[in-house]
Amino acid sequence: MKSTTYARLTLLVPYLVLTKPVFDFITIYYYSNVDSLGAKINFWLLFSAAFWLTPYTILAISLLVWSKGKSIEQIRMAYIASPNCLAVILPIVFIIAWIIYFIATGEKDSSIGFGIILAIAMFFSIPASILIGYLFVGISLLFYKFLIKINFIRD
Repeated sequence: MKSTTYARLTLLVPYLVLTKPVFDFITIYYYSNVDSLGAKINFWLLFSAAFWLTPYTILAISLLVWSKGKSIEQIRMAYIASPNCLAVILPIVFIIAWIIYFIATGEKDSSIGFGIILAIAMFFSIPASILIGYLFVGISLLFYKFLIKINFIRD
């Protein structure tokens, strides 16, 4: 496998991590105890997936398009900066969502409440996206070094 292929494939990892709670949601909430710790963790993962899906998709597509023809070093540097880019994309997407909601409902009171919810979501999701983003990037880079060491990745 080439390094650039590995780099592009790592963009799928957050999707794989966030799809697990979707499938667990079905089994835990419909066939099991909803008050269990696993159910609560899956609920928060599912909730965060709803907030991060659109911004992360924008980031992932941007990185895929940008990375064509770039060296692995350029891609690596972009990936290292990507959690910060996601932290910039998040508020833009949330503000657009608030504007769409405001236009769609036409109600000032409900859109203010929705705006407050989005502000709270941004307050928590921006630091969380940086923290979780660097966790994903760090694990991906460590795994990359391991794959190079065992000669799975060859350039």
